[in-house]
Amino acid sequence: MQRLPLIVYATLGALLLALAWPFIGSLWPFIFIAWVPMLLLEDHIYRKAYRPRKVFFLAYWHFLLFNLLTTWWIYFASGGGMVMAVMVNALLMTFPFFFFHLTKRRLGIREGLLSFFVYWLAFEYLHYYWELSWPWLSMGNVFSLQPYLVQWYEYSGVSGGSLWVLLVNMIVFVIVRDAFWLSKRPLKQQQFRLFSLTVVIAIPVLISLKMYFSYTETENPVQVVIAQPNIDPYRDKFGGKTMNEQLDIFFALADQYVNEKTDYLVGPETQLSYSVMENKIESNPAIVRMREYVAEFPRLKIVSGMSSHRFYFEGESLSPTAKPTGEPGVYYDHYNASFQVLKDEPLQIYHKMKLVLGVEKVPFTQWFPFLEKWALQMGGSSGSMGSEKEPMVFHSDVDPRHVVVPAICYESIYGEHIASFVAKGADLIFIITNDGWWENTPGYLQHMSYARLRAIENRRSIARCANTGISCFINQRGDVLQQTSWWEPAVISASINANTEQTWFTRMGDVYGRSSMFVAMMLLLLTIARWLQGKNAMKKEV
Repeated sequence: MQRLPLIVYATLGALLLALAWPFIGSLWPFIFIAWVPMLLLEDHIYRKAYRPRKVFFLAYWHFLLFNLLTTWWIYFASGGGMVMAVMVNALLMTFPFFFFHLTKRRLGIREGLLSFFVYWLAFEYLHYYWELSWPWLSMGNVFSLQPYLVQWYEYSGVSGGSLWVLLVNMIVFVIVRDAFWLSKRPLKQQQFRLFSLTVVIAIPVLISLKMYFSYTETENPVQVVIAQPNIDPYRDKFGGKTMNEQLDIFFALADQYVNEKTDYLVGPETQLSYSVMENKIESNPAIVRMREYVAEFPRLKIVSGMSSHRFYFEGESLSPTAKPTGEPGVYYDHYNASFQVLKDEPLQIYHKMKLVLGVEKVPFTQWFPFLEKWALQMGGSSGSMGSEKEPMVFHSDVDPRHVVVPAICYESIYGEHIASFVAKGADLIFIITNDGWWENTPGYLQHMSYARLRAIENRRSIARCANTGISCFINQRGDVLQQTSWWEPAVISASINANTEQTWFTRMGDVYGRSSMFVAMMLLLLTIARWLQGKNAMKKEV
């Protein structure tokens, strides 16, 4: 370790993680050794009794480089947003690794190695729910292009994949440490560790392959058409083309496949881009036109997206995000919404719950209300958007055969969130999105691939409509059945199977993440107690 600067190990680890990541290197086997350089680095600092801050700064560099290499494409949506996302997320990732080092110093190597797993899994779980949520780089997402390896996500969710990655890396680290750095023990004397490594890699793979090839979908066909209008979000969508012109493109595409047997026509996020007033939504010309279209077909329902707003008048209860209009007693909320149009039933509307930081949500406004006003003064268009209080699904009283999850864009990377919709009786998942903000970069490709994990976790077929691509159908094993090309108008049609059986993950959620939160709190409290006592642990080998 003394032959090379420690920053070389931190850099190597970041490069290995990035090379493993989907559409960055897509060399997924690297994920099983990517943490080893950082574990060797931390162990060296521990044994040399260097100050803990050395781990902190080297870990921050490691995660900063990893974030930059994998999510640089945010720049095309917002340069400042990319810088903040990379810097802040790297800092947040640094803390669980730093806490692992502190626990190892204060409680001992065995407890430290346990804390490595629980701190990281607890961090990933927390990162799904708090105000600065950004779970794009959860370790279990790395297998989104290899659904045949992680069919057991229907039990564990993505956290199971994260645990698998960390466990394999820890075993490799111990082998490498003792073979080359510490006792220079020959590999033949580490036979049990080598056997354990083989088992920990092979057993999950074999179980998954068996599940993958033996899984058979129950025949319950639903005819779905996806229309990808491909309207440039920067030039045309929000001002360049009129609403009627945009609908002309959408319906011209739909006409190629929609017929009397079609159950659903799916459009993209913010298809109705000129903010629709929900107080008088039935009289909106775009909604009227959609009702006229579905009336031509006996089974057709349209599920799509819109930008919308709602006014609150004097006497009405206000939401936490309601903002004054300037007129006395009148407030409003702005939404990113999905909706379902049927022939003779009321319009169903869902307001996006997982909002994008900065663009759709100002964090911590519950504790610091001035941030909302500050964001508006700094040029924000609407501050925090309104959102639904709890998950909801789209159904039909006239045609009750199917219930749909109406997920919007960024929500599709939240496994437990999507499962909470499915638990309400949904037998299909629809994802509507507008990925053109990131241009032709790995961003939209990663986003689409993560949807495959939602299919496995819940065993639900997915119809995904993206304004500029990639739109696709995904089966219950996570296989992409059909997909469109990037940045071109397209329409695809398929018969996908609905499923009403609920998986363990749908019913129980992220058990690994919740359990890790509890154990992590206990270990952290013990670590703090030993620190207050001024005690370090004895250095014992594992």
